[in-house]
Amino acid sequence: MSKAQQKTFKVDQQQLQAAKKIFSVQDTFNVELDKDQVLKDEDFKIQAFNNDFTYLQAHKAKFAATIKDKATLLDREVKAVALVKAATTGDPDLKAYCIRAIPHRT
Repeated sequence: MSKAQQKTFKVDQQQLQAAKKIFSVQDTFNVELDKDQVLKDEDFKIQAFNNDFTYLQAHKAKFAATIKDKATLLDREVKAVALVKAATTGDPDLKAYCIRAIPHRT
């Protein structure tokens, strides 16, 4: 391969990687947030999402900026659920009450 072909190939690989991350992030939003923007799965692990979003911030900053609010919402939802779980371990009634009581979840 010529240098120009190698450069084009590298750029194409980077674009493909970015497209995969975009699809992954969008899929996470569609699967994990319901129509009211509330986390559906209490056991959702956010690390892979955060890795993809960080990649997009570095390589597709304009796109990342358009979804930043939704990414922040997802992150806060996961943290809120984790706090409720930690505070209410062993008491399902208290846990259900706390989840309903979080202001942005009502």
